[in-house]
Amino acid sequence: MSVYHVKITETLMMDVEVEAETESDAEQQVHTNWRNSEYILGAENFSGVKFEIVREGLQVGDIKIIWDKYLQYLAEWAESHGAFEYAYMSPAGFDEWVDNEYQEI
Repeated sequence: MSVYHVKITETLMMDVEVEAETESDAEQQVHTNWRNSEYILGAENFSGVKFEIVREGLQVGDIKIIWDKYLQYLAEWAESHGAFEYAYMSPAGFDEWVDNEYQEI
């Protein structure tokens, strides 16, 4: 058995109506009001949840680098698999690619 770290992200959402001159002004007004605790979001504002594996030692910047390398892999795969004989093939999904093909530098 292995031990995995799984991040749980819950999303709360509230629609707020304000009068303002522009969209930017409206957003700034709501942001200010929220920072001043005029809007308190709770369980009744629940809008979704996401679960994802946390890979040990990765930081936010590392994830961007890995995604960029994955996108490069997809572009190279598409370029080398354009012939008819590859018509029903697909590249590795991100998780599969990270687990099986990604090589850290």
